[in-house]
Amino acid sequence: MKMWIRSVCAVGVAAGMAGAADAVVLAPRGTGQVLIYPYFSANAGNSTVLSVVNNDNRPKALLVRVAEGKTGNTLRAFNLYLAARDAWTAAIVKYGSGDLAALITNDDSCTVPAIHRSTTLPQLPDGRRYVPLPIPVGDGGGSDSARSREGFVEIIEMATVADGTPVQRDIDSTSADTVPLCNEVVSAWGTSGYWRTEPKRHLANPTGGLSGEAWIVNPAAGTLFSTRATALDDFRTDPADAPRGKLSSVVIHHLGVDTPEHPTLADALNDPINKTARATVAIDGGTVIATYPAERQGIDAVSAVLMSTTVSGEYDIQPEAGATTSYLLNFPTRRFYTDRALAGMPAMAIRPFREFFNGGNSAQQTMVIDYTIYDRTSMMYSSLIPPDGCGFLCPPDESVLETGTTVQVISPVVAGDPLLGSNLRGSLTDTQQNLDRIFRTGTVELAFNEWSGAELRPSNEGYRFIGLPVIGTRMVSYINSNVTPGVIANYTGATPMTSTLQCLAVSAKSCLP
Repeated sequence: MKMWIRSVCAVGVAAGMAGAADAVVLAPRGTGQVLIYPYFSANAGNSTVLSVVNNDNRPKALLVRVAEGKTGNTLRAFNLYLAARDAWTAAIVKYGSGDLAALITNDDSCTVPAIHRSTTLPQLPDGRRYVPLPIPVGDGGGSDSARSREGFVEIIEMATVADGTPVQRDIDSTSADTVPLCNEVVSAWGTSGYWRTEPKRHLANPTGGLSGEAWIVNPAAGTLFSTRATALDDFRTDPADAPRGKLSSVVIHHLGVDTPEHPTLADALNDPINKTARATVAIDGGTVIATYPAERQGIDAVSAVLMSTTVSGEYDIQPEAGATTSYLLNFPTRRFYTDRALAGMPAMAIRPFREFFNGGNSAQQTMVIDYTIYDRTSMMYSSLIPPDGCGFLCPPDESVLETGTTVQVISPVVAGDPLLGSNLRGSLTDTQQNLDRIFRTGTVELAFNEWSGAELRPSNEGYRFIGLPVIGTRMVSYINSNVTPGVIANYTGATPMTSTLQCLAVSAKSCLP
């Protein structure tokens, strides 16, 4: 009876979704086919705990990719088979020789290769197995072990698992006191397993419903930053698939350890016949649908929904409150425009980025981000004001330096990020004395449209989105030394940065009437 009810519910949910527009969208309700966790850190005493929840009534085949923050390249990738209404958790910690990070999980959900169930991976003193996160080799990013300790995580739904199949019975527990054995999943990927030659067997198209969170925890400092994963829905869809999840036409089912990697964020597809990827993009004043050729510009459909002309967030650096603030900028699609191999070996980096990744010299790249600081009385301090018109409070000659990395942590002080111990830090240059004197609390706005080329390639409709594809998060911490004598309390918070987006069409007119 339980299995029958679950099957009927799955059909009902899929039927309700079938009428929705098929286009990659920044999911407003926090669930989707793709999850991007904007940051993890195993620096400065931090560890990061991750969770992913399958809110659907059907099991999922997922690809988990842990990426380092400099190039955005892969530290570790593996397959996760998540039961209906199940959750999977893991932690990224600094552990082992060489100051590398490792991924630890004691979750019973099926992974290939095995992690929790492994008998060969290294062990912690308490017996738990862990997966080292090795530094990518030959990508120009260097061999510094710090590359292993911060970055971001992607989880992409490859497929749903069909009801009544051996795979479904293997991973989808039917009672509270049982756990999946994973025998069928492991066997299917074995040397002579059927997924080696028939990777779509027992699988159907993605149906979405994934959500996730991350917690950056520092036990010694008593801090915890909680962020929700950015969810993208309708990443891979087929208009002929009604109800959703009936066909297997857009399934991409690969083993995470195989190369080349698939699926990636560049594999967006919404019309297999016409080979196009679409994006539902929220711009100031409404939304537009932008269409791209999937084989050459599928990544642009993902970048389009993440594009921002400006991002902004409040800050507080008041010493009497023990306040510190950091802005985390994640550019999850950047490597597809600045890595020559992924970009197709073009002569120049692909818009909206201007520079190829330049290895260890990435800090010397010329790309800059302009900024404006407003205090609580609307007093402005900006790199956009000409020096001869600034009055007594002149702006700096330089603006925020973007180091060419995929992840950038910026603090409103020259000293760098005090919260996360990031090695990918930038700063609001030449602002220290003015922040100390006047601008101890207020708002920072970062502008990505002040240099030529900061725009996404035109869509088939001629839409040009101005800025950069970015996920911005503000992290703030307060130290309260007045709780009781001898007691210090820390309060922390993480919130999404707000953004604006400018869209231009033919003859540089607005995309909306």
